[in-house]
Amino acid sequence: DFESAIREQERPELSFAPAVAALSTPFTVRCHHRRARFSVRPDQGKGVEMDSKNMPRLALLTALLLASWAAPVRAGDGRLEINQTCALVGCFAGDAAGFPVEIASAGSYVLTSNLAPTGGLSGITTVADGVVVDLNGFELRGPGSCSATIDGTSRPTAVACVGISSFGLLGPSVVRKGTIRGFSTAIGTPAGETLRVAEVVVTQNGNGIAAGSRGLILTDSVFLLHSVSGVPGTSVASRYTIRGCLFERNNQGLYLANGIATESSFHQNLEALRSNAGGQALVANASFTANVVSISGANVAYRSNVFDNNASGPTGTDLGSNICSGAPCP
Repeated sequence: DFESAIREQERPELSFAPAVAALSTPFTVRCHHRRARFSVRPDQGKGVEMDSKNMPRLALLTALLLASWAAPVRAGDGRLEINQTCALVGCFAGDAAGFPVEIASAGSYVLTSNLAPTGGLSGITTVADGVVVDLNGFELRGPGSCSATIDGTSRPTAVACVGISSFGLLGPSVVRKGTIRGFSTAIGTPAGETLRVAEVVVTQNGNGIAAGSRGLILTDSVFLLHSVSGVPGTSVASRYTIRGCLFERNNQGLYLANGIATESSFHQNLEALRSNAGGQALVANASFTANVVSISGANVAYRSNVFDNNASGPTGTDLGSNICSGAPCP
């Protein structure tokens, strides 16, 4: 038997009984037309049939198989891969099988397929600062969906969601290049002090990005159909920089407590942009069209913006060069 063969060979370095004992299901390994069948009982580690002449080769093959199962998959540039297949069994060290994919170490991670969490669970969570997630053009999709009702004036009357739950991403430092939809919150508070988001489509969630009191640098992204807010920022401790973004058909597009929003478009929102009492916000070179409320709140200044077909607003401090319905704003 296997143990006798080990003693007979008197080569303990070839013993792979610990590796065999770790296997819980029978399998067959073929090597040069010879076969060794493992049917391991975890409590005994026996039941192995093999030809002792093939022990060195089989030991090497077993070690390679076990190593391949344990090692995380890296993209060609060294980033750790995340995909639907590995999420079900654990993508890398520290990530238990199933959703959410749990990131415990700083580094760069990249999606290599769409990701669809099941059971109302979050998609990806991290407790480490310095985590970069490249969606790589793929979609992180939750179970929810949202829609807007538009009236005869081309303005919205309601935005509602059904089935939304959990987080798409929670705790990353950088997110870029992909789509996140169908969650209670698409991107949650970063583990570190600053969140950077670029070239992301965030759609059909309760909240889009909830950075809390952290810093947020947001560029070239789309926020569509949020039943609460595309980017909530109610904390006076928040520090937001927004550039080149589109906010469309949201209950609220952007809550800008402290910071600046430039070169962005706000279209068909119930409330396009709000400032927070106690904070200070600046809006420049933006367009506000077909919103119920364009800009609200006293602690906001605005300049060089275009306003058209909004039911009300803007409020705050007019710094000049603003156009309202084709003429200088009063």
